[in-house]
Amino acid sequence: MVELGYTQAVDIKLIADSQDNRKGHYGEDNNIYLNDANLNNTKDLATTLGHETSHAIDNQDPSINTNPQNNTSKADNEIYAQNYGDDFKIMLSSPQKTMVMAT
Repeated sequence: MVELGYTQAVDIKLIADSQDNRKGHYGEDNNIYLNDANLNNTKDLATTLGHETSHAIDNQDPSINTNPQNNTSKADNEIYAQNYGDDFKIMLSSPQKTMVMAT
């Protein structure tokens, strides 16, 4: 993310907590936590990672209101994060095409 202009690098931590029903979350410590106990397949992993990455990006953009007291903003952020996660999953599951340069 630093290459994209975001100043804080985000660590991704894999946990296994069967008491937590979330697949992942973005923590107050600026880390992404992926809960292996609730990730059933690669698509779950990709969608959750994309979703939480969206929250990490939002947290670094001062123009985005991530105040939890602002319910409208929070709802919009969740919709965007879900879309980002779905798109991330699609991108990772699409076959990669290799370009061959003509000589």
